[in-house]
Amino acid sequence: MTKLEREPGLRERKQARTKLALLDAFVEALGERSLEAIAVRDLCATVPVSEATFFNYFRGKADLVTYFVQLWSLDHAWHARRTLEREGALAAIGEIFARTAETVREHPRVLAEVIAAQARLEGPPEVHEIGLAERRERFAELDGIEELPARGLDSLLPWLLDEAIARGELRPDAPRDLLFLTLAAVFFGTPVALLRGSPAAVGDAWRAQLALLLGPHRVTSAAAPTATKATATKATTTKAAATKATATNAESRTKPRKTSRSDKARKTPEKKR
Repeated sequence: MTKLEREPGLRERKQARTKLALLDAFVEALGERSLEAIAVRDLCATVPVSEATFFNYFRGKADLVTYFVQLWSLDHAWHARRTLEREGALAAIGEIFARTAETVREHPRVLAEVIAAQARLEGPPEVHEIGLAERRERFAELDGIEELPARGLDSLLPWLLDEAIARGELRPDAPRDLLFLTLAAVFFGTPVALLRGSPAAVGDAWRAQLALLLGPHRVTSAAAPTATKATATKATTTKAAATKATATNAESRTKPRKTSRSDKARKTPEKKR
C-alpha cells in the first residue's frame, strides 16, 4: 500500500467502524459456537446494523474469516518487521508464533474455527484492500502501519526466510521452500493437535519445534574455520615466542658470568710497597 495523502473522511471512518464492529461481534461469537451456528442476523443485532448493511461489506461469514486473517496478518507483519530491525529475521519468525500463541491462550476456539473455515475453501479467498481508515481505527498505536502491505503467512514466512539467509542467520544452502512448508504445517497443525486438550501448551510446543526445525540450518561460529584456525595459530606462535624469551632471560640471570681481566684487576688488592 502506498502512502495516502488524503485523510479518510467521516463517511469512510464510519464504514470502517461498522466493519470492525461486525468483525468483533463475529470473533466473540466464534469463542462460544461454531461458524455454522452463527447467524448473520445475530451479528447485525449485536452491532446493531441491518442485514443489508452487512451484505454491503461482506458476501457472507466466510468473508469475515478472510477479513480477520487480513487484519491478523497486518498486525503480525508490523511486529515482525520491528523485530527484524532489532533482533533479526529468525527472531521475527519466532515473534509471529509467539503472538499467535497469545491469541490461542485467550481465544482457543477462534483459531480452530478460522483454520477449519480456511480448510473448507474451494478456491482462493476474495481479498479486499485494508483501507487507511480501517488501519487507523484498529491500529492507531502502530506507527507506519498505513504503508505496510498486509502479508499472509504464505508471503510473510518466505520473505523472512530469505532475509535470514541474506543476513547470514541461516546457511546459504538452507532448503528455503521446504522450511516454509514445514513452518506452515507446524503453524496450522500444532493448534489442531493441542487445542482440545491443552491450548496453553501450544506456545511451548511451537518454540521447541522452531528450534528443532531451524537449529540445524543456523550459521554458527564453526562456519568460519579458516579465520578461527589462523587466529589460533597466531596466538600459539606468539605464546611460544614469549615463553622462549622468558626462559632466555631467566637463564641469563642464573648462569654465572665469566670474569674478565678488568674485573680481576679491580678485585686484586694493591700490594704494599
